[in-house]
Amino acid sequence: EGNIGYTSTGRIPVRAKGKGTVPVIGWDSEYEWQGWIPFDQLPQVYNPESGYIVTANNKVVSDKYPFFLSSSWAPPYRAERIEELMQQLIENEDGLTIEHMADIQGDQISLQSIELLPYLKTIQAEDLESDVGEAALQHLKTWDGSMNENSVAATIYATWFHQLGLVIFEDDLRGNVFEQFADRKHASFLANILSDKNNPWCDNVLTVPYEDCLKAATMALDRALEFLEKEFEGPIPFISFRTNVDGWVWGDIHKTIYSHNPFSEVLPLRTVFHREISSGGGSYTVNVGPYKFSEPYSQIYVPSYRQIVDLSDWTKSVFMHTTGQSGNVFSNHYDDLIERHQAMEYLPMTFGRADVRGDVLVLKSR
Repeated sequence: EGNIGYTSTGRIPVRAKGKGTVPVIGWDSEYEWQGWIPFDQLPQVYNPESGYIVTANNKVVSDKYPFFLSSSWAPPYRAERIEELMQQLIENEDGLTIEHMADIQGDQISLQSIELLPYLKTIQAEDLESDVGEAALQHLKTWDGSMNENSVAATIYATWFHQLGLVIFEDDLRGNVFEQFADRKHASFLANILSDKNNPWCDNVLTVPYEDCLKAATMALDRALEFLEKEFEGPIPFISFRTNVDGWVWGDIHKTIYSHNPFSEVLPLRTVFHREISSGGGSYTVNVGPYKFSEPYSQIYVPSYRQIVDLSDWTKSVFMHTTGQSGNVFSNHYDDLIERHQAMEYLPMTFGRADVRGDVLVLKSR
């Protein structure tokens, strides 16, 4: 009682050579496994000094860890934000409540955007070709990194970040290599690149003269603003938000997609089975709203199940799941949890026999 901990269970091979990320020769012993990582050397934490444990798909071992586990860790931004919020709660000495945990699960501040925002703010409106550059930069001046669905700054930042990846990498990487790299690694790599103004990655090797990182960032913002003007143009040119930057809210282009396989691809059936909803968050927020680099702004992954458990009083525990409890498209419960999930609402969890007795379905043979 009163202890906390976790351990990474399962069998992980100790490799004589290589990391298992690519095919290797199999006709000699050079790459044979040397057994399994001993259980007591697997990643584990027990009663840490901090008094809490945070994991968010981030790397959970130091660089000194003697065994190779994975190369697919998520960047540290989400875990660092949770740490930040936990420290704030501890310093306030208000205790930790269900409501506090719900606030953390719903948090949409992106530390990744805060990290790169200074580079975006160095861009001057007069260096942009876009006519809406000044208005766009104004939205970024006081932005706190929130990827709220009603944020204009989030829209501008996210599209700039996407275009920056294209500007910096598309001349050096090609095809699937570029897309796979961009989807998995480019966030942390871009931060390292921009820290050196004259980093050669910023130069387009296919053009002259030499471009530094400020030039690359400026080109990316021009591309982003051009994209957004077209995106918000609408079917009627004079009734649109094309040049009204104030109307470029994040939720209008960032949508959670609940596709049905295969009926979302069948036009007459799409309207019956397919669901979409405007959403906030981003790839690096605690309330994660990720999308593929190759398919920007279409969120196809969600934190589908949320749960907060009060071990001192189980009856206070809550949960939420999307999309609905029924797989029957004609049921009211097919999609009735989508909006509630999006709004960070929760449902009570029931544990006692008396609490569930009235909802028991009894099947009797005839």
